[in-house]
Amino acid sequence: MTPDKWLASLENATSEQLKEWHNAISSEMQKRQVKERAEARKKIREIADAHGIDLAKMAPSSVTKRNEGKYRNPNDQFSTWSGIGRKPKWVTEWLAAGKELADLEIK
Repeated sequence: MTPDKWLASLENATSEQLKEWHNAISSEMQKRQVKERAEARKKIREIADAHGIDLAKMAPSSVTKRNEGKYRNPNDQFSTWSGIGRKPKWVTEWLAAGKELADLEIK
């Protein structure tokens, strides 16, 4: 689809169609981010192994992060929330998009 046709389809879409497209795009972006991060982690491990670097000594453990929060931002692995007090912006945006808080739980 050419950019002109795509823009015209946006302008002619109903609000409901735009919401559906937005949710589909958001979902696809999250899936791609997860895949890209997994690929990046794999490359980092390969490089570290090739050079004899112990990653456990270079980065804090995931256990430490789990103790700090109950929920993790899907777009920023270092951003967590304990579930107590005011909800961070990323949590309110997640819930406003119709998604479940349980999906953000650190497992």
